[in-house]
Amino acid sequence: MVVSIGNSPQRGSSTLELVVALAVLAISFSALVLVSFGQRMVALDAELSGQAIHFAKNQLTLTRAEASDFNSIINASSTQQNIFTASLGILDISPCLKLITSSVGYPIADKEKEVSLSTGISWPSEMESLGNDCLSSAPAGNWVAPESHLTIELVDLGIPTDIDVLAGIAYITSNRGLHVVDPATPLTQGFLADGDGFNSLDVARDDSSNKTYAYLARATTTAEQLVIADVTGPDPRLESSRRLNDPAGTGMEGWRVLYYDQKVYVSTRYNAGRPELYVFDVSNQSNPIELGNFNPNTSIYGLAAQKHFVANAPKLFAYLATSHNNKELIVLDVTNPGAISELTGGRTNLPGNKDGRSLFLLGTKIVIGLESGAGDDLFVLDNLDPFAVSTGLPIVSSREIGGTILDTKASANYAFLSRVGRGSQVEIWNLGGAEAATPGSIFPIPGIVGLDIDEDYIYAVGSLRPQLHLIRSD
Repeated sequence: MVVSIGNSPQRGSSTLELVVALAVLAISFSALVLVSFGQRMVALDAELSGQAIHFAKNQLTLTRAEASDFNSIINASSTQQNIFTASLGILDISPCLKLITSSVGYPIADKEKEVSLSTGISWPSEMESLGNDCLSSAPAGNWVAPESHLTIELVDLGIPTDIDVLAGIAYITSNRGLHVVDPATPLTQGFLADGDGFNSLDVARDDSSNKTYAYLARATTTAEQLVIADVTGPDPRLESSRRLNDPAGTGMEGWRVLYYDQKVYVSTRYNAGRPELYVFDVSNQSNPIELGNFNPNTSIYGLAAQKHFVANAPKLFAYLATSHNNKELIVLDVTNPGAISELTGGRTNLPGNKDGRSLFLLGTKIVIGLESGAGDDLFVLDNLDPFAVSTGLPIVSSREIGGTILDTKASANYAFLSRVGRGSQVEIWNLGGAEAATPGSIFPIPGIVGLDIDEDYIYAVGSLRPQLHLIRSD
């Protein structure tokens, strides 16, 4: 028998089915592997994310626990722990509030991921020392295109000189007296008349009495240069007044004033051979008592104060923006008002030949504005440890604004300036850059004399009607 073996259609079909089945099996296996790998990556990411969150929480807790004082909480450089990279960012909202952001990054599947946790940390005693005049949040917005929110015409204002805002109420001084305006009821305005007028003011709330007081520098050389007014209600009333202890000389007009921790600092312009700074105890507002004075031998245009710890001992420093050619910034130890001394190492001679005109303390930085002239006129200085420096506070950054900076405020990454010369306006500058401030925006205010910030608004006062402007971000 001869058996022939030839091509069988049935056999070919079976071979094709086998190939298809193997291909399906391979695809199914690959999908299974991918699903399994993906699930493992998801699980690994979840585990690493949980560890990173725990790491970030611990970093926030340690920062709070290890801070020797509020101003010692500063940005920390990145640290490595196994596969995790941790960093700590500090944003100063006000002298009483910092925003701390703890960030932890980790690699996974050729990618970098990061978790961030933020919390606010406050300094209640500093809030009390500043008379509750301290922002509880940064002004909202990016301030690229500020716009008018409200304008108010002030009755019988005369020539305005200064503005302070507390809890949404605007307090404005002029050559006619003190004006009080609540933007919610702008037609009802409080007024305390004064024949000499006032050059400046600082408003503070006293928690012990639940009252609010305005501390005023009177524009006179022949009467009491310090005036205290009770502004708790809508109509301000005179509480007390005091004459500076050394009335001789021609520069003894009350010029600038600062409230800090139940004390008031009153400055004058240059008064040859005599003090230009006076300190009063105002724990009893009806009976202010002069505690001491100091002669920096120059006009004082800006005043600020801040607590520091030196060798674990609390110290109080006062900062003066002055007209002195070789020390536009002066730092004083005013811990004992009866024995004020200068920190000569903190004496800062800024570049150029321009006088200091305004300053603001924000965390470990000082923002100081100068008068108009050639060269930079806005400076940011490092104030981390004024007791340790020997040749002035280090300059962090500077820019030429092109005018005299009459008033300076700062919050978060922004400096808010009132500027005259080549325009009369509010200027907002971004201080977040590593090397120098960058221009943000301007808002014209005819005859501007000063500004303040409160919550989400800039309050600016000018000499032309309507004099009071509330400005908001776009």
